[in-house]
Amino acid sequence: VHSLRVSLEDYWQVRDRFISTSRRDKLKIVDNSDNRVIWKANDVVHGGDVVADAMLYRSPGGRNDPSTFKTLYGLGPGQISRIKYKPTIAALNFHASVVASSRKSGNEEFYASFKEFIRCLEVSDYNESYLDGGKPDSSLTRAYRKFSERSKDGITCDNKARVD
Repeated sequence: VHSLRVSLEDYWQVRDRFISTSRRDKLKIVDNSDNRVIWKANDVVHGGDVVADAMLYRSPGGRNDPSTFKTLYGLGPGQISRIKYKPTIAALNFHASVVASSRKSGNEEFYASFKEFIRCLEVSDYNESYLDGGKPDSSLTRAYRKFSERSKDGITCDNKARVD
């Protein structure tokens, strides 16, 4: 139920963005409230959603380019159904959002720390409690924390890019 509610909220943001973008691009009506709507929805439109995107590969007649999915998320679409832990999903989504962005880019340390996080996640058999006090010094916990740090200081953003 929570996933459906989030999906519906995201969908409403996308629809709101559609109207605001139409006002801006076709009707030439530009105001700050429409710009805020567009910027807010850009994370939904241009951001990663590992759970929803994995479904695109599992459905009949679905996507047939799993290497693209792996480039974005670090794992294959078939592996995602095992992952329910919100910090892991958030990390995968953030990485995909940077990889796919025309405005953001990660530095070498950002990508290396993500690769190590994925390696540790796989070695741990997709541990679902690495931040819940179980083993605060585990290699997976350390890899996650390092990727989180690089997610803050290892990203550059081109703010001159147009809001689409």
